[in-house]
Amino acid sequence: NSMCVCPTGKYFNGTNCGACGNGCSNCKNSTSCTVCYDSTATIISGSCTCPAGQFINSSSLCSACGTGCLVCSSTSSCTTCYDSTAIKSGGSCTCPAGKYLTGTTCASCGSGCSACPNNSSCSSCYDTTATMSGGTCSCPSSKYFNGSLCVACNSTCLTCSSQTTCNTCDSSKK
Repeated sequence: NSMCVCPTGKYFNGTNCGACGNGCSNCKNSTSCTVCYDSTATIISGSCTCPAGQFINSSSLCSACGTGCLVCSSTSSCTTCYDSTAIKSGGSCTCPAGKYLTGTTCASCGSGCSACPNNSSCSSCYDTTATMSGGTCSCPSSKYFNGSLCVACNSTCLTCSSQTTCNTCDSSKK
């Protein structure tokens, strides 16, 4: 009475060798893995699970998901982003306007900035009247940023930081 020995990734089901689950090198049955091919994977409820931001590839090893992606089925298919404000785009996650990806979170660009690679380099401003200098957006004189838009100062101000805070008064309007 000889016992059949199945190759790695398969188990004996009584009559022949059946396949273990995805990423599993040794198992009791198709839903009960005991050893994963990739040592970084853990067994959760009988299945091999890669660390966050990784998936089991066609070679049964853990591979990185796309940029900013927490859960994916391949490098081109992201299902969950690390940051809940990020937008899924194919296999990666991108931050909404006015934010940039820093590690796994979307951080705000500088004041009035609609696109930036980091918080000190603005590449475009929300308001078309704003000017960009040294990687920051600036409103023209006699205007200030109210959120992302340049808004006119009080009529007695040459420069201001809000509707009620005059930085430089217009001497002709005294």
